[in-house]
Amino acid sequence: MNKNYSSTSAISQIAQQLQVGNFQLFIDTINKQFVFKYNSINNPIGIDPMNNKIVNVKYINDIDVSKLIGGVAAGYGIVVDDVGNGIYKISVDDTIASKDDLKLVDDKFANYTTTTDLEENYAKKDDVINVDNKFDNYTTTTDLEANYATKNELKPVDDKFDNYTTTTDIQKTYATKEVVQTLENRFDEYPTFDDLTAIDDKFGN
Repeated sequence: MNKNYSSTSAISQIAQQLQVGNFQLFIDTINKQFVFKYNSINNPIGIDPMNNKIVNVKYINDIDVSKLIGGVAAGYGIVVDDVGNGIYKISVDDTIASKDDLKLVDDKFANYTTTTDLEENYAKKDDVINVDNKFDNYTTTTDLEANYATKNELKPVDDKFDNYTTTTDIQKTYATKEVVQTLENRFDEYPTFDDLTAIDDKFGN
């Protein structure tokens, strides 16, 4: 039996680079990144899948990343640390509201009325002034009680009319002073008893 043999490699070759013209996509096994590169450009863009990083990004949708990060860091409670190689560590400080903080604020609206409800259900100052001015045309209860009679107070007075005769009835039934005076004047046309007695005495009766 021939015991001489030659071993063969069972390891297949894996392509580690793609290139179309000047554009390259390759695997950086040292930094463990996928690298996108144009031949004449240094500092190509890299993707680090193990650490969820994108390296050397300068623009996002035409926005300068350095200005974006600088603006956020300057005034919006975002803490950005440049750790080199185009890698930034981003975190927030205690000026950034949490969901719980937001919920506390949102819950406060339950204690307030919306503008729509306010306009539908509540009077404005001008409306109140217009209503208040109407009191000038009305009498207060104090003045009313001091100066005006109630129905109960009026009834005893009204009942007194039962003891009196109306003007119409008086005019129909009773003589006026003028009528009485006219009647009185008629007596001037007639002799009195004394006049008749005097005449009778003259004739010796």
